[in-house]
Amino acid sequence: DAQLRVVLKDFPILGPGSIEAAKVALAVKRLGDDASARDFHARLMAMQGQANAGRALSLVEEMGLDRARVEAEMGSPEIETVIASNLALAQLLGLTGTPSFVVGERIVVGAVGKEPLAEAVRLVRE
Repeated sequence: DAQLRVVLKDFPILGPGSIEAAKVALAVKRLGDDASARDFHARLMAMQGQANAGRALSLVEEMGLDRARVEAEMGSPEIETVIASNLALAQLLGLTGTPSFVVGERIVVGAVGKEPLAEAVRLVRE
């Protein structure tokens, strides 16, 4: 759907490991191209178990990205600002779970699948 705009926001609410993994993801995004960031995100979300810096940095290495550069970028003030902004936005919207989707003015919580999201888009477009 060429008219659909998807914006991913890291919402690390599952503890310190979740915040660490979000920092890795944001560092990959800042240092790489959109394709690398999408690939990293897909791999991270497909992982079983709790995400953390160690597991996320292992993905960085598997992808052939520069782990040292990613680790250095993780500590940047810009990364901290993005995470703080995302958490503030989630609080403002009343989001309490992940994943959460904002479709127009509707909020869809949970990994609901394609059909419920398509229905939410259809309702917004009506």
